[in-house]
Amino acid sequence: SYRAYARSYEGDGAPDIWDNPADAIASVGNYLEAHGWRSGEQVVIDGIADGSVRAIDPLVAGQVIMSTVNSAYEARHWAARFDPPEAATRTYLSVMSEGMLAPSG
Repeated sequence: SYRAYARSYEGDGAPDIWDNPADAIASVGNYLEAHGWRSGEQVVIDGIADGSVRAIDPLVAGQVIMSTVNSAYEARHWAARFDPPEAATRTYLSVMSEGMLAPSG
């Protein structure tokens, strides 16, 4: 669950990943660190080299990532339609896992 990895960037209390972009970014970093990533290491480059991640133009990837971060601010309104709430997370993240980051065929 995303709640297990949520962190407050300022360290001043409960993380607010929906309204505070800094907390959202800190939470992503915490998730990556918890799964073995270390500062300074590559994240996607190795996946491209070994064929497990489809190569994508860096400018396109940057636009996709920025739009994802920006849209997270309004995602809480969209997510409120789902019951249970975890279904919203699965639906939202499936774009990345089944689309841009899916293994090449």
